[in-house]
Amino acid sequence: MECKKINPKKEELEPHALKVCRIYVERGWGLEALKQRWRSHFLETMNPQYLPELWSIEHRPKFKGALIDDCSKEVLKHLENGGKYQGCLKTP
Repeated sequence: MECKKINPKKEELEPHALKVCRIYVERGWGLEALKQRWRSHFLETMNPQYLPELWSIEHRPKFKGALIDDCSKEVLKHLENGGKYQGCLKTP
């Protein structure tokens, strides 16, 4: 059996996080569902002892003043262009 070497160019590689975000947006689930799933997994897996009083799985951050699900495609485009989403992003 012969194995082929795969050597993609760096610009052809897509970060895993971006792939996951794209799937959630394209399938209509939205980034809010992804965020809530991740937070739920975090609670179950890590069993944190100290969280801020207002910390919540259901917290709905905004992106440029809109709820994330209302602008999922804009957030995705921002990530594709190398931006790092950090909650309430005020600057382009």
